[in-house]
Amino acid sequence: MDKKIIVVVVTYNAINWLSRCLESCGDFEVIIIDNNSQDETVEFIRTNYPKLELIEKKENLGFGKANNIGISEALRRGADYILLLNQDAYLESDTLNQLIRVASENSDYGILSPIHLDGGGKRFDRNFTNYIHYDKNKDFFSDALFNRLNGIYEVPFVNAACWFLPRKTLETIGGFDPIFFHYGEDDNYCQRLVYHGIKIGVVSNCYVRHDRENRIKKDTGENHPYSLWLKNEELRYKVNNADLTKDPNLTKPIDIQKKVLMRDFIFFRINKINNRINYIKSLKRWKNEVIQSRSKNKSIGPHYLN
Repeated sequence: MDKKIIVVVVTYNAINWLSRCLESCGDFEVIIIDNNSQDETVEFIRTNYPKLELIEKKENLGFGKANNIGISEALRRGADYILLLNQDAYLESDTLNQLIRVASENSDYGILSPIHLDGGGKRFDRNFTNYIHYDKNKDFFSDALFNRLNGIYEVPFVNAACWFLPRKTLETIGGFDPIFFHYGEDDNYCQRLVYHGIKIGVVSNCYVRHDRENRIKKDTGENHPYSLWLKNEELRYKVNNADLTKDPNLTKPIDIQKKVLMRDFIFFRINKINNRINYIKSLKRWKNEVIQSRSKNKSIGPHYLN
């Protein structure tokens, strides 16, 4: 099949996984977008993979925006299919060829992804089981148990550690929504596909290893409990309310918090008032972002791609 395939990898302090990730791509064309890594990632790529396209950013743009840059460049180069691959993910042998074959025979799927294994390749990636359980696809685990896995298993979501995207998907849906910095962008993207009637599938005869089970989270410096809580609230609010398959009441959370704020004043809860006011301001800002997001994403087009 004479199709152009380009792999897009976003890196950020990726030195622990990068060699295995890039080696697993074989001879396929790779575009790397580095999000201002502070380790040896960029130097390693320049030294060991000088023929690969490396786009260096001077700041951390987040997962979605950086991928959008790589996707846009791949489309400019005439890619028929684009594989988004995490820096900590490794393709098993012949996985990409299998994805190409299956995609060419199933044009109704907007995203195809292999089965996600853990880093050792001996069991499912822990989170992957959440995407493929009975309520998401009633056949997958039964077929796996009885050794009859075959073909594509349609699901409403699979995480973006390894996504195989036809050009048509990107021209129809666009890229990742920039209201998500890191986490939530793949939830939102799948919600948009479902809204537009485009299928998402897991291909049962190919595999990717997602090497994250022993990840040690580093202190980002933002360890104030309220700051962390607010960050999580922002993610929850945007994932739930930007979901085009739902019709949320965007004003209700603001109204609720205003009532709680009044009680804070009445009962003189001084230690809570400032945080409550800040939360209400944040909710109003998130509401405006979500309104714009929903308006744009309901339409067809290569949104967020240059």
